[in-house]
Amino acid sequence: IADSNTIISLNTENTVLLNGVVTEASVAEVNDKIRYLDSRLSAGKPIYLLLNTPGGSVIDGMDIVNLVHSLNRPVHTITKFAASMGFVLVQHLGKRFILANGVLMSHRMKTGASGEVGGELDEALRFAHSISNVIDTVIAQRMSMTLEGYQNRIRDEWWIYGQNAVSEKAADEVISVRCSNDLILIHSCPF
Repeated sequence: IADSNTIISLNTENTVLLNGVVTEASVAEVNDKIRYLDSRLSAGKPIYLLLNTPGGSVIDGMDIVNLVHSLNRPVHTITKFAASMGFVLVQHLGKRFILANGVLMSHRMKTGASGEVGGELDEALRFAHSISNVIDTVIAQRMSMTLEGYQNRIRDEWWIYGQNAVSEKAADEVISVRCSNDLILIHSCPF
């Protein structure tokens, strides 16, 4: 794997870490930190969302996307590991940076639904298909694929490693990061 020439310096003033499952609580914590940094950073300075996540709740994760799209600054992702909803975040936000040993994974959306057949269950499945198609359409466009092509590619999971993510158009650039001591002290640099 080729080493990156780009080194991004991360510190407590520009970095938010999503380290773990995407849940209502983890998203609230990430969004609070993004809002805090947004209020303190100079105009135009980016925020970096460092991802080390197996994914999780689609509905909760899209709250991060909604917040970021309301800001007047870029929020770029840096992928150490971004699977499932983590992959969705990468594709819906700013520049998509990945570490040389970073991993991305996408698959078909999973859901748990119950209810009466011919009633609530059918409506829950219709709703899940609707959400999935909206999210997948954005991803396919970002990756210069057709919706059908993307959905076929993720049918049995799609794992992508480092530099391959750039050639597959799932990331924009392989980078290295340098964490400041203050970021290391608060355990927000997962290296």
